Formats: sequence, C-alpha cells, structure tokens
Amino acid sequence: MRFLTECLVCLGRDFTTRIETTFTGAPLDAAQFFLANRHAVVHGRIQRCNHCGFTFTNPQFSPDEYDEIYKNAPGPSDSNISMDEADARRFSRLAKKVRSDVGRFDRFLDFGCGRGGFLSAMNDPAGVGFDVGEPGNFSVGPCQVTTGRLFDIVGSPEFEKESFDLITAIYVFEHLPQLDKYVEVLRGLLKPGGHLVTVLPDAGSWAAKLSGNRWNNYLLEHLWYFDKNKLKIFMERAGFHLTRHRTEPYDAPLAHIVRRVAQTYGLSAPRLGPVLSRVVFPVPIGLMYDVFKRPS
Repeated sequence: MRFLTECLVCLGRDFTTRIETTFTGAPLDAAQFFLANRHAVVHGRIQRCNHCGFTFTNPQFSPDEYDEIYKNAPGPSDSNISMDEADARRFSRLAKKVRSDVGRFDRFLDFGCGRGGFLSAMNDPAGVGFDVGEPGNFSVGPCQVTTGRLFDIVGSPEFEKESFDLITAIYVFEHLPQLDKYVEVLRGLLKPGGHLVTVLPDAGSWAAKLSGNRWNNYLLEHLWYFDKNKLKIFMERAGFHLTRHRTEPYDAPLAHIVRRVAQTYGLSAPRLGPVLSRVVFPVPIGLMYDVFKRPS
C-alpha cells in the first residue's frame, strides 16, 4: 500500500479521514470488488485535504498492484444483462458533444479506451486508442488500439509528442495512480491549442451530496474525487484551461441499476423480467464532462 503525503490539488500535507474503509484484505482480494461485475460495493479509506477540501482514497495500492487487480477483475457471465446497448447510446451522445465542443481535428487519441466503445461511436480513421495491459494491438472499426504502458510508448511513431489535436479520457482519471504524471504526458502528446476531454465522477454533484457516504461512485477502484473547481485547479496547474463544463448522465439497463442500488444499500435485488431488465435509462449518478485546452 502507498500512503499519500501530498494533496494532488493544492500540495497540502494535512489530511482528515472523511469515510473509513469498507474493504479489508490483500491486493488480489480486491479484484472481486472492481468494475461493473463486482461482487459487492466497497471502497478504501477516503481522506480530505484540510487546506483545499479535496477528497481521495488514501492509502492506495501500488501501480503494479492495480495492474494485477484489473487483470483479475470479474468479467460478465452468461447471466449478466448485456451493457452493449447502453454503452452504444452513452458513447454516441458523448461523440456528438465532443465534435460540437471541439470542432475540427486531424488526429485524436482515446486514452483508456477499454474495448473501444467511444472509438466505435466516433467511427473516424483519425482516431487511435490506448489502454493499459499487456503490449499488443487490435482494431476497432477504422481505428487502431495499442495496449501496454503509456510511459513506455511515448515517442514511438504512433505516439510522437505534439501529434494529437484531441485526447479523450472517459471514465479514466478517477482510476489512475500517479495521475499527475499521466496528465503531464498527455499534455506533451497534445499539439499547442489541442483539447483534452474528460468524463469522471463529480464529488460536488447533487447525487453525491444527497447520497452522502452512500454515493454510488465511492468505489474501491476510484482514487480521486474531484468536483468542478478542484479539477479546474489541478488541470490549470498542469498547463490547461477549462473551456466547457457539463453534467453527464450514465446510461444503463434497469437490471444493472437495480443491482447497483441493492449492492450499495445492502438490499436484495428483485427479479425482473427479461424485457424490463433490458430497458435502458440515462441515470444522473453524478458525472461531469469537461473540455480543457492546451494554450497555443
């Protein structure tokens, strides 16, 4: 475990525990509590910076431990209701927003692209993807995806410095140890005047405020709990300025929504019929969409 001694936002060193951990166990025990098919909802100890109010998980696993945990996180089973329709709807809406807010671009990177849902929605040969994992490549429509370690591939032909007009990081920042180092690298990959678009949990949202300690985004894999202002301060210090802020819903089938609510509140999930289970809703779970620009 790594104990953080410096606030990511203001560099302060005085913290107070806001919510005690609900997880006990070794790093590999954590895998069963990660990502959409987790067995239960738990989180680490959440601390608050006494200087600026930023909240974050502390201690955290090491970067290598997170790599192993994600490799062993549970995948979908035959009994899971498919998220494909919900993902397609969500990423299609995001693609329209990005094109509207950013305008023309020659080349873009979807950082932390996962299976490539956003790349599929963009359906643009100007796009490339990257995700953490064993070194490799695969295609998503006309887009090529590289897997590996970002720090190792920067400077390669596909990831030359100042070679992208646009970088997207959708549901990514909250998962990253060493986030400050990743943002520094992403800034170096952007051309001057380029845009970085993020989607991540908003600790200042009404969903977070009304839910209190039961907010659905207090999860073991989430390390940083920004609100709009804290994210703006952090990104400005990294060399960006904010050009657009929106709230963002999360589309999910009803079966997934019911399951998450039951996990969060320790309830038994009711059985739903196959048709009702697959109905997709945009849920206001407390996400924010922000566009940042690297100055020219």
